[in-house]
Amino acid sequence: MNNKNSFLKDLSDYLDIELSEYDCKRIGGYLDEYVAKLPLVKEPPTVIFSAPKVIYRYIGSGNSDTRRVVNVDDQQKIIDLVARFTGVTEKSMKGKDRYSRIVFARHIAMFYINKYCNETLVQTGKIFNRDHTSVLSAVKNVRDKIDTGDYDHIEIIERITKELSIPLEKTA
Repeated sequence: MNNKNSFLKDLSDYLDIELSEYDCKRIGGYLDEYVAKLPLVKEPPTVIFSAPKVIYRYIGSGNSDTRRVVNVDDQQKIIDLVARFTGVTEKSMKGKDRYSRIVFARHIAMFYINKYCNETLVQTGKIFNRDHTSVLSAVKNVRDKIDTGDYDHIEIIERITKELSIPLEKTA
C-alpha cells in the first residue's frame, strides 16, 4: 500500500496536477490490475518501486516501443552536447544572459531534457534556474523551429538529435 501511495504522489508531481481521492482510487485500481498481470518473480524488479515515473511512462503510453526513455544521467550529456554544437557554455545557459544565441542554446537544452529525460516542466526549470513557464516557452519555441523548418537553427537541432540517437518527429 505504501508503494502505491508513493507512486500516486510521484505521479501527481510528475504531471504537475493535484489528484483527487477519486482519481487516486481509480489509478490505484488500474495499477493493481497491471501488477496482478505481471509474471511472478523471486524479487520484484527495482524499476517498479524505485522509479515510478518510468512505470507511468510504460503504462501510460500505448506505444511504448516507439518512445525512448533517457536516463537522468543523460541530462549532463545533453547540456554538454548543446554547449559543443552551439559554442555556449553551461554556465551561460544556466545564467541570466538574454543574448539570442545563449537563449537559443538554453531552449534547445530545456527541450531535450524535458522531452527525453522524463522531467516535468518544474524539474527542468530548476536545472536552468527558471520557472516552468520559461520551460514551456522554450519547448514551444524549439518545436516551432522544427515544424517550420527554420534553416538557421534546424541544423544544430538535427545534429544534436543524431548524436543522441533519438527520433525527431514533426507535430504538424
